[in-house]
Amino acid sequence: AYDLMPVLSPGSDQYLAPWLRYSALDTNADVPAGFSADPSVDRELLEVGVAWKPISNVVIKLDWRDFSDAKTGSDPGDELRLGAGFVF
Repeated sequence: AYDLMPVLSPGSDQYLAPWLRYSALDTNADVPAGFSADPSVDRELLEVGVAWKPISNVVIKLDWRDFSDAKTGSDPGDELRLGAGFVF
């Protein structure tokens, strides 16, 4: 994440930080003897979001998560999430 407010509005006390994350999840990378790995549970995850602090102790977050099956490329679903936090 990178705070864009000093660029967009110099002198502002607000915080606005977009971010991006990529993850590859191989939950069967190591399985016990006698079991076989299931490649269908391997996932790739792309996340894009933004965090905004209108005042220093309040944050509002919006992010989108794109899940995909790493082996077949199928799409098990996406998520759009909205959250808020308060530091007291």
